[in-house]
Amino acid sequence: MIDRLVVAADYKNDPYSDSDPCGTICCRGDLKTSPLLQGCYDAKVQYVLVVVVVVVVVVVVVVVVVVVVVVVVVVVVVVVAVVVVVV
Repeated sequence: MIDRLVVAADYKNDPYSDSDPCGTICCRGDLKTSPLLQGCYDAKVQYVLVVVVVVVVVVVVVVVVVVVVVVVVVVVVVVVAVVVVVV
């Protein structure tokens, strides 16, 4: 939902844009009567940040899972070693 809002550029129907392509949240300078090389960088940055956050979260989850597995294996090995020594 928020991604559609950030890239919204319906300047013809947006009552707050005054029919200006750069009067919207996602400015479209290429649609102006005198085209400008500008517009909608915020949406592109948002998508890059989302991808970076997702990658970081996945890496953290994988590291946590690996650490948990290593701890479980070490505990099992220690328990088995104690049982073998006691018996």
